[in-house]
Amino acid sequence: MGRKKHHQPQIPSQVLREQKRILQRYSKQLRMLTGLGIPAVILPLLFGALFGLIFVRGDSMNPMLREGDLALYRRHGGYGREDMVIFRLDDDSERYVKRVAALPGDTVDIDEQDCMLVNGQALDKTFIFDHVQGEYPLTLGQDEYFVLGDNRTDSRDSRSFGTVAGGRIDGRVVAVLRKASPKQ
Repeated sequence: MGRKKHHQPQIPSQVLREQKRILQRYSKQLRMLTGLGIPAVILPLLFGALFGLIFVRGDSMNPMLREGDLALYRRHGGYGREDMVIFRLDDDSERYVKRVAALPGDTVDIDEQDCMLVNGQALDKTFIFDHVQGEYPLTLGQDEYFVLGDNRTDSRDSRSFGTVAGGRIDGRVVAVLRKASPKQ
């Protein structure tokens, strides 16, 4: 028959040291899980509810944004004139990045020199209005925005598709990560 292993009783200080060692091991594991778990929970919440990312396609926002740049946008909130916004024309369409030129209630018009006027004030002389669709002057409704690409000669924007409903705007661009330019 096998020998029975005789168990020596531990003295209280040994018991306390063993329990402390076990607690330290579990504490390290808990800190590691918490360190991984908190970002794993918070990051999707931040990017699901507060922020979004979009890769810029096309040259309509050149020179501010270029093809392949990564734009970080803050979801929802108030939009002002000159803000770059991310929006969709309908539920299934791709997302666009354009600059807000006119706000709800503003009147957009085009003068005889093809200059864009918002509430009677000329924005600048770089507005090119070839092939403009719609009737002008145009007064925007309470939830309508007039958006333009910075590259006026190569932009599909409110000049061609009309105003954008506020509910179609996903957010306002807050930062841009520039795609590296190829070395020449």
